[in-house]
Parts: sequence; structure tokens; C-alpha cells
Amino acid sequence: MRVLLIDDEPAIIRGLKDIIAWEQYGYTVVASALNGAGALAILEERPIDLVIMDIRMPGMTGIELLKVIRERAYPVKVIISSAYDEFEYAKKCLLLGIENYLLKPIDQRELVQTLQIIRDKADLRKSPFGTMEEAQALVKAIDISGLENQTSHPIARKLIDHVNNHYHEEMSLKTLAHQFHISPKYAGQLFHQNVGMSFSEYLCDIRIRRAKELLTETTLRSFVIAKQVGFSNANYFSNVFKKQVGMYPSKYRELG
Repeated sequence: MRVLLIDDEPAIIRGLKDIIAWEQYGYTVVASALNGAGALAILEERPIDLVIMDIRMPGMTGIELLKVIRERAYPVKVIISSAYDEFEYAKKCLLLGIENYLLKPIDQRELVQTLQIIRDKADLRKSPFGTMEEAQALVKAIDISGLENQTSHPIARKLIDHVNNHYHEEMSLKTLAHQFHISPKYAGQLFHQNVGMSFSEYLCDIRIRRAKELLTETTLRSFVIAKQVGFSNANYFSNVFKKQVGMYPSKYRELG
């Protein structure tokens, strides 16, 4: 994957180039820019897969640049780096779709973990077997062994597979039922009959279990994990997590 580094400090760019062996993780730093205008010129003239940029730059800020990138629909993933641990900055960036919000000085381990997650997602999308493999891994992780064999109803299996694959997306019983051309009431009945819980309970269970994995296996920030598992509001995620697990995400990570 081709990487563009953007920071108004040349020393920071040099440091990012040397912080890890990029090729080892499937990435190549192909360009760098000192400001938003320079970055947009590069995005116009050559293909880029990942942008890593500072949030505070003279002229066009990182948030302003991110807005332009989304408005022009450049097909790039974005990681924000910042010396400011401010939730309002992070919240604005999350709403514009970023992979992670990394504090300076960037932690090598956190950067590598973020790069691996991006790479894994890209590989799953390219593989015709990716979504099924992801579903099977997730089912195993949440301890619903034998669910596919126990679920004999073909529509129920499709519903469950869809939720397993797309739990991180915005979803409701109504939209799910519409997608499979059945009534919400019937879809709800299928969930109860085949997994022993309601649609919303099943979806919440998967999201929280996946969040627990990310909290123990990565250094991603809690609000980033919330977005990755399907919660648009970080505070709501924390409250749901507390209700399900008995403690807040930060405490769970401490104990894990």
C-alpha cells in the first residue's frame, strides 16, 4: 500500500520514514508534503492508499484537508497524528472517517497495530473467501460453537452471517429484514428461534466481545474501538460496555 506523509516539520517526516520497516508490513512511503496544498497536488497526480498527517498545520489544517479529501472522494485511508490529546479534535476526525488518532511522539507499536488492521481489512475485501473466513473466526471468538450447524433455516443462516460480517456497520432489524425481503417481525422470530436472543442483543453481544478483544490485543484508543465495532458515540459505548461487562473499557484494559 502506498503511503503519503504530511507534516509541516521536515524532521517529523524523516522520523516517520524511519520509525518502522514499512515494506515489512506491506507499505511503501511514496511521497511526503509539508502542507495541505502540497498534499492535494500529490493526491491529484498519483495513486495513494494511506495518508498519515498532522492535525495542526499552517494554512490548511489537518481537519480542513481531511474534509477536502472526503469531498473529492479520494479512495484513501487516513491516520491523524497530533501533539494534542483533545477529544473534540478526535471527534471531528472520527466523523470524517479515520483509522486512528495517534498522539505524538507516535508509538511504534500502536502505529504497527493500526497498519496491520488496515492491511487485514484490505485483504479481506480482496479475497472472495474473506467475509466467510471473518465470520467463522468471529463466531469462534464469541463462543457460539456449532451455530451454523444448529441453524438449519436458510434465511436465519443468512441473517446471522450478515450480522457476523457487518456488525461494525449501522444496522437495525428493520433494515436487515428489508435487505432479505422479509418482515422485521419474522426476522426477529428467526433470531429468537436460532440463537436464543433478540437481534439487538445478538448484535450488541458481538460488538462488545469484539471490543474486548481490541482492548486487550491492541493499544487503540477507546473511542476508536467504539467506532470500529459499530458505536458512533464513545460515551454510549462505554455505558453499554459497563452494563455488559461490569466495568468500563479503561478498567477492563487495565485488568487485561
